[in-house]
Amino acid sequence: VVLDPWIGETISSALWMPRSLLTELHLTLSAFYEKGSKLLVDGLENSHCKLEALSLSGYGLSGEMQKRFASAIESLIPNLKELELSDNIVKCSLLSVISAGLRCPGLKTLRLNRNLQITEVCNDIATAFAAHSTNLQELELSYNTLKDSDMEILSAALTSTKCSLKALSLSHNKLSAKGCATLASALISRHPPLRELDLSCNDLLDAGVMELCNVLENPFCPLETLRLSFCKVTFDGCS
Repeated sequence: VVLDPWIGETISSALWMPRSLLTELHLTLSAFYEKGSKLLVDGLENSHCKLEALSLSGYGLSGEMQKRFASAIESLIPNLKELELSDNIVKCSLLSVISAGLRCPGLKTLRLNRNLQITEVCNDIATAFAAHSTNLQELELSYNTLKDSDMEILSAALTSTKCSLKALSLSHNKLSAKGCATLASALISRHPPLRELDLSCNDLLDAGVMELCNVLENPFCPLETLRLSFCKVTFDGCS
């Protein structure tokens, strides 16, 4: 379904209002005509925009519109507490937005589900944690193509004493027992503790679960919530 431009104009008008109470916005950009998307950008670029949580998903944006959205979101970064860029919306123009967000101490939640350029994002995240330039507490990287090699990059970031992450979602990726072992090692050595971890719908098998069990048996294990649905675990792995 493609929405008429007037809907984009209505949202834009709300963002323009000096006393607007709109602080949270979720948009699927592929549902708008090009004109509707332009009107939305106008609203995001306005100095009266008071958004604290922004979720953008979709595809089909032209290169010029990607640049405009990237510029608009970067101007909002200092006020944002939550940012979601999903459904393959992360293109070259918007990678700079993620880097800017990771450098902003106010951003607490970052969701980057269903994107193709996820390896570049992992490198930025690792750099931000190592440099203590982010206070990110919740990170979602689900429904991507993360591999064991990407897990090595993220695990290195998790071991940093400057890492503030408390919840990590890596469900529906391409992780195996090897990546699980890398992550397990990071969980034992890291501080402050990661409280929630979702590894559902990865081919971890019994070997990967055993690596996590070794972590859970450690008295210093920080995990409070662990999700392992559909990880191809047999009865032996459960026992």
